[in-house]
Amino acid sequence: MHILSFFLTLLLVAGPQSIIPRPVDYTTGQGQLVYSDNVQVKVKVADRKFISETKDLPEWSKEGAYRLTIGKKGIEIVSVTETGAFYAHQDLVQMRAVSDTLQYCVITDWPRFGYRGLMLDISRNYGDKEWIFKEMDAMALLKMNVLHIHLVDGAGWRIQIDSYPELTRKTAWRIGETYEEWTKSGGRYSEEGAPGASGGYLTKEDCKEIVARAAELHMEVIPEIEFPGHSNEALVAYPELACEDAAGNKVFNSDMCPSNPATYKFFESVIDEVIELFPSKMIHIGGDEASRSAWKNCPHCQALMKKEGFTNVAQLQSYMNHRMAEYLKSKGRRLLGWDEITHGGLPDDAVVMMRETEDGKKPTPHGHDIILTPDTHCYFNYPQDAPFKVPAAFATYLPLKVAYDFDPMESWVKPEDRHHVLGVQCCLWTEYSPAGEYSEYLLYPRAFATAEIGWSPRERCSDYADFRERALVLLDTFKDMGYGTFDLANEYGDRYEATHPVRHLAVGKPVKYAEGHGWDTYWYPSTGETALTDGLFGTWSFKDRRWQRFYCDIDVTIDLEKVMPIHYIGATFLSQRIHSVAFPVKVEMFVSKDGKDFGKCGESTYRMRDEAQVTGDYMDFGAPVNVEARYVRFVAHRDSAPGHSALQIDEIVVN
Repeated sequence: MHILSFFLTLLLVAGPQSIIPRPVDYTTGQGQLVYSDNVQVKVKVADRKFISETKDLPEWSKEGAYRLTIGKKGIEIVSVTETGAFYAHQDLVQMRAVSDTLQYCVITDWPRFGYRGLMLDISRNYGDKEWIFKEMDAMALLKMNVLHIHLVDGAGWRIQIDSYPELTRKTAWRIGETYEEWTKSGGRYSEEGAPGASGGYLTKEDCKEIVARAAELHMEVIPEIEFPGHSNEALVAYPELACEDAAGNKVFNSDMCPSNPATYKFFESVIDEVIELFPSKMIHIGGDEASRSAWKNCPHCQALMKKEGFTNVAQLQSYMNHRMAEYLKSKGRRLLGWDEITHGGLPDDAVVMMRETEDGKKPTPHGHDIILTPDTHCYFNYPQDAPFKVPAAFATYLPLKVAYDFDPMESWVKPEDRHHVLGVQCCLWTEYSPAGEYSEYLLYPRAFATAEIGWSPRERCSDYADFRERALVLLDTFKDMGYGTFDLANEYGDRYEATHPVRHLAVGKPVKYAEGHGWDTYWYPSTGETALTDGLFGTWSFKDRRWQRFYCDIDVTIDLEKVMPIHYIGATFLSQRIHSVAFPVKVEMFVSKDGKDFGKCGESTYRMRDEAQVTGDYMDFGAPVNVEARYVRFVAHRDSAPGHSALQIDEIVVN
């Protein structure tokens, strides 16, 4: 068996066809080179003669451009910089992982975007220096060049700060091995060295080693320190950063107080230590999901608003952002934040990391540099296969194809703002994934897609079938290198019912929504008033524009436009309790011939289960009937229990 495998390996020939990201251009020739220690690899960096002769001079000025030639004389790499030579070597690593018999070829390549990032959240589930090193090696093989580390959040402060030692002593440790265990046990912090405490943090020496390793991999590391929201841990360690109520009592939620001088002293001191460790051009200040609730009743915040002429609390956050941006600018750095930093006004030089920009829901900030990381395509804490096939994950279905279908320009950014797109980034939030095999399972191969989108021209990364075949090859390489990966070869795929339109008596028929029983027309518009009878079932994803969400009971009437026999009425509902979407407790069906007098003809009930559906659950609520009618009234009742604020439905089927 071993001899047979050996000879099969000799028959394999590796070429540029399997490389991820797909090169800008390559040609292949007749013949192969068997790689060995005797093969010469000549490297010419900053070969100006070659650059001046190439027809793609503007592209060759980009950091990372190179030409790799494999032929009779050996291997030659020509590049503008050392970074280009490094990326050429990654092509060799990928090809040699397939076979040491290399096809004669010439690869000419350069990146589409200068920013090609991956974010690791080490707050919710701590990932140590060794794990970060491992993921950096994977990034380098994919020609990704920015590691964004989410260092702090309510789940734990993960970086040593000498001026505020209680941050790590008190809130880098907790009860519960995982974030899920911690939240279920009440979110209690522990102290360093206490019995049963789990967690950890990066020391300053760890950070220096990560930055040094990044330099070797031609990579930048961007630290994220959350302000002012997601700061529960900072307020536990330093209560003086919290707001006060009218009686002078401290109010502890997730936000620091924007009117407190101690907040800005804290920010500046922390940033001073962070920028000593990380030489990145940008420092990420978070800025997302601040509740701002305590600010409304804090007398000091209200006094600041009056002094500055502010009319809403979003302007207080903008005030904080401006102060932070000015301080960072004084240190030679730029402020980077999530898209909520646009609320209330944006500092001139700020860079925005956009998560939700589709259909203009959060318009791209005109005149500002942006990095695109939409949750619909780039959030890899989401499940990547059918919910019943995968372990617990956050939110909604995001398969490899959806990750790959992301086009950073078309339909996402207005033409006049496209020059402001610095690049793309994928994110691994770790609500359900401790550092290690499961986190890697969520990342790979989806990170392959982000890497290719960030590197390759759009016309070179639009064929998903070709990409999937290359991803299968690279997944074998990753497995051999010791990474946990998703089993793409045995992917179940999307919900079968959603793959083709369905026919039934109500398709295309008008739907009337009872007064006060409308759907969420902003975030979940689906296809509007035709959604419940458009013949389209929803996918596994509740964000696919097929599911209609109601924050009330559902009460709709369908006009079949003539009296006809009816034998079944029903619909599919989605439950995602982590987003407070649950099954109805009861569904009732009524029919009428004249639209005035309705009689009940069916009912379907559900008894709520105790466990929360994390990755999503789906259930049909329907009943066989035997009536003749023109009008069908469908009523779904919510439960009054916590976590049942919404119902989500795709299609009402009448047969």
